[in-house]
Amino acid sequence: MIAPVCAGDTLRTDGRVLSIDDTAQPRQATLAIDCHTEHGLAARSTLVFNLDQLPGHVTTSR
Repeated sequence: MIAPVCAGDTLRTDGRVLSIDDTAQPRQATLAIDCHTEHGLAARSTLVFNLDQLPGHVTTSR
């Protein structure tokens, strides 16, 4: 269940890489991000990054 976030709540984030696709054009990385309060899960999101358009040099060695 998603818990409401109130002023003064402490937030904690947790993220993990779900996948990296080096064969796609452009190369992509999929991340899952969760945001928790002391009352439980507050938000969940999935982000997809285009690795070829990020600033700087991005490598995907494993």
